[in-house]
Amino acid sequence: MEHPAYGLLRPVTDTASVLLCENPGLMTLDGTNTWVLRGSGTDEMVVIDPGPDDKDEHIERLAALGPIPLVLISHRHPDHTGGID
Repeated sequence: MEHPAYGLLRPVTDTASVLLCENPGLMTLDGTNTWVLRGSGTDEMVVIDPGPDDKDEHIERLAALGPIPLVLISHRHPDHTGGID
């Protein structure tokens, strides 16, 4: 079953949104949450936990949002760090 949040940038606050990666599993549950932080009045953003490197659609969705001058990771698991490049 496909999760209804896959592919949707869901706003959490005025400056924070989350994008659920389509990598469900025992350790990731529904998938990796990628956080997008953006200040008002700018198209630049900070991405936290970009997701795994084998989910091209997820990475392409992030890249299409605008310039990403900073990427942060919460911990060094491949489902959080693989998409950093």
